[in-house]
Amino acid sequence: MFRPIIELGPTCCGNLSFRQGCLPTTMAHDGTPPENTIAVAFVVDASLSLATQWHLVIGQYVAPMLKRLSESNPGFRFRMAFVSYGTADTRPTPLLCKRFFADFQPVTKLIKEEPSKLGVGLSSSGTHGMSALEGFVAAVEMFDTLQSCYIPPDPNRPPLYHIFHIASSPPDDLEFPQYNQLPELDRVTWDTLPSELQKRNINLSMINLDSSLPKFSELQSSAASGQKVMPWFPVRPQHALCLSGFSVHQAAPPKTTPQKRPHEVISVDDKSPDTKRVRLSQPNEKPAPTTTVAPTRPPPPSQPVANNPIQPPPQNIPPQIPVPGPQQLFDRFRQEDAKMRELNKAMVEARNRGENKRAEAIHQEMTKRLPQHTKLRQVVFTMLKAPQMAAMRQQLMQGQQLANQGNPGSATANLATPSLKVPQGSSPAQGSTAAFPPNDGANLPANNFVPPQGMHVRSLSNPGEVGQGFNAARMQMSPSAAAQMQKVIEQQNRTGQPPPQHLGAGPSKSSPNMMANMPPGSITSTPPMNVMTVGDHPPSNAAQPPQSQPQQPVKTPVWQGTLRWSGVDANGKREMQVHVVAFAQNPAECHANTWPSSFMLTPTAQSAVSTQDLQVWVKKTQPALCTFAAQPRIADPKSNELHYRSLITLLLNKKVVRDIPNLSRT
Repeated sequence: MFRPIIELGPTCCGNLSFRQGCLPTTMAHDGTPPENTIAVAFVVDASLSLATQWHLVIGQYVAPMLKRLSESNPGFRFRMAFVSYGTADTRPTPLLCKRFFADFQPVTKLIKEEPSKLGVGLSSSGTHGMSALEGFVAAVEMFDTLQSCYIPPDPNRPPLYHIFHIASSPPDDLEFPQYNQLPELDRVTWDTLPSELQKRNINLSMINLDSSLPKFSELQSSAASGQKVMPWFPVRPQHALCLSGFSVHQAAPPKTTPQKRPHEVISVDDKSPDTKRVRLSQPNEKPAPTTTVAPTRPPPPSQPVANNPIQPPPQNIPPQIPVPGPQQLFDRFRQEDAKMRELNKAMVEARNRGENKRAEAIHQEMTKRLPQHTKLRQVVFTMLKAPQMAAMRQQLMQGQQLANQGNPGSATANLATPSLKVPQGSSPAQGSTAAFPPNDGANLPANNFVPPQGMHVRSLSNPGEVGQGFNAARMQMSPSAAAQMQKVIEQQNRTGQPPPQHLGAGPSKSSPNMMANMPPGSITSTPPMNVMTVGDHPPSNAAQPPQSQPQQPVKTPVWQGTLRWSGVDANGKREMQVHVVAFAQNPAECHANTWPSSFMLTPTAQSAVSTQDLQVWVKKTQPALCTFAAQPRIADPKSNELHYRSLITLLLNKKVVRDIPNLSRT
């Protein structure tokens, strides 16, 4: 049973979070750095004639194409989307399936075992063709959504975008799309579609099960700009394949992949390409350390063992080199992250406008800044592992709670939005104390350029204790970490970047301060689960230090849809909705393919469960964390943002859950 727990916390595009706790049994904490992405969108006609050849297409054509991509781009991670289209008279829409980008294995499992759930074979070919243009435009919109929210961990290796179009029926004579969401795609035609793909760097490959489909071949020729790749695998005479975006120099791969299971439809889904390469590289790396490092390390300790108590003072770097304190490091880390986010946003906007030269210049600037940003991030996370920092965080959390209790009457943002109709006996808590613990930085993505929340030392009752914690953390750092820290600071000083005024400064101007000074409401939260307070900028008396935690994967979009609720205003009752995007650090654990396209939120007269029962359930199930952000890629983003803010306001004052049809309330 799906049981979301609503909580609030900053995301890259907004401040709404859900916890989905029914599916995962364990919560992964992967300390490995995130990988770059290969985003593949399948655009497939849903005709029955294609369904009869589906397994042949996947086994003989798609599997070699995915394998070539994985071998040509080691270290990249697959994200796969799926769009299937029918005839124009299909109701309510010719788009039978639209699944946003998800992890490799869940999607390929459906492709192999249950293609009908993806719309394959659910439509006839019709007499006037099929709505292929609608399918292409829907795929382009999903790429825009992914690009607006995804920041590549390595700008030198940008994400790769591919569309695999599989068709056995010709397209209809539709001139413009009618079911798209982005207004800038309203006038897309077959003639302008190649330019739309090119300015987004989307590689288009065609698998035509009928060689007499000239429309698709012409589209691929125009979009590929002469960069065609001949199939390196056998193709049946009645089929036609036009490929682009694949490496040509691949003579050895057939030898490295034994065909030990020829009856499998896809041979790369059970084990991802990257895990295979890791297994090959690890045995080669292990002999080197054992032969070189082992003989060299024993001799040096034999001499300085007797002088061990005397050697540390001259080698202790902090007394000799003026090492900046944690406050200064956090300050610089926030500033650098904000700058990287601004650059990435500008690059995405330039690409969307077709300004490729400007986008390339911004990309070069990000490439120059990346090494310094990476070093600074590593130093900050190394410093946070000191035991003294844990004691300091506890003191700051106590100061946060005292500060929130001292300000129970903060004003709520005045938004002219419909209020939620509450049943009898349900009323928001008035003047309640803070229901959310301070942001401890546990949800900070390591490579998503989200600056950690700042610390205001003056919010504590005893600022001297914080200073002692800072000094103790400096002494706890190893000499190598301190030297690296000093090097980063010197590099930043040479660039002439002015230091920010204080650590509490908010992120860059590009991130909106939507709900500043919002008082905590009556929504139940669990202290052990790292809930974040509302707003990008904390109150002036809030203490919110980052918490020591291993590096976590980048949050990636896993689902897009709508949240709906009933509201009342001067005109009476009406239904409200907001378009959102869901993010997760471990997309496979979310099973977003089981989510509906829309969630209905309804009020409750009382708490669904007690806080104690909720904590027991959280500890038992270890729920996965999903964050929801306002969808920026819609026709009216400003109105959608207002609805999003109004939903946050309602959540602060009401208890809201999601209803499942024909089931009890969860």
